[in-house]
Amino acid sequence: MRNCATPFRFPPGIHISERNTPALFGAKLIDEISERDIIANERKERLNYGLAPSDNETAPVGRAHRLADGRIGRFGWKAQTASLSEFVQAACANELGLSNPGHPQPTPLGKPDYKQVGMDLTLDQCNQLTAFVASLPRPRELESMAPHGKKVFADIGCANCHTPNLGSVDGIYSDLLLHRMGQPLQGGGSYGQPPPEDPNSKPHDGPLADEWRTPPLWGVADSAPYLHDGRASTLQDAIKLHGGQAARSAHRFASLPASDQAQLIAFLKTLRAPQQ
Repeated sequence: MRNCATPFRFPPGIHISERNTPALFGAKLIDEISERDIIANERKERLNYGLAPSDNETAPVGRAHRLADGRIGRFGWKAQTASLSEFVQAACANELGLSNPGHPQPTPLGKPDYKQVGMDLTLDQCNQLTAFVASLPRPRELESMAPHGKKVFADIGCANCHTPNLGSVDGIYSDLLLHRMGQPLQGGGSYGQPPPEDPNSKPHDGPLADEWRTPPLWGVADSAPYLHDGRASTLQDAIKLHGGQAARSAHRFASLPASDQAQLIAFLKTLRAPQQ
């Protein structure tokens, strides 16, 4: 349904934004990263850039998404979910329309007064689904295959946000923080249009339209297309479309000799999905 000139008509006030399905390999390890480690990395990024605020549009300083109940978000493009269990339950309800004890079905647009009867999934069934996702192995990095490209990746600043290691998890290549990515990568509004600003919202009530959780790069060689809406078909395209706090690194990539660009891409292609 990737079509900026979508023929569908939605009621006033309804805006849509496409989401690319994330890979689930290694999700158990992400679930086990402590909030303390995520917050420590948030503070480290601020210190590295002279205590720059996370709402700046240039320095790569992210922020942990603190949910309404005080927990830290880890999952979802906007880091809107704190645990793997909740992520699975929300996906069952929102993507499959299967209500469960954690999440009711979304209200149908054409039937705002619809009342659901009973639950489609029990908590035990949701827990079994979560256990299956948690059993998926972690992605792998083909070590020593592109050492120069890995160095270039760090030298031009990609590793500032795509942190190689986080807490006890090595090779994740994400800080799990929200970063501002610029107007072209805004999400939440109509296709091809920025989302409307809510005049009643307070700063940092939730993720801003151009804020995205840094997606883990492990397994990235096997997870095309890229970015939150799948608009980038190649790794090169994905890098070039980085803006906002990542614009400096994208510009440095574009300024590299072709050989160094190729080496960096070769490094990213060593980050593979698990072997069958």
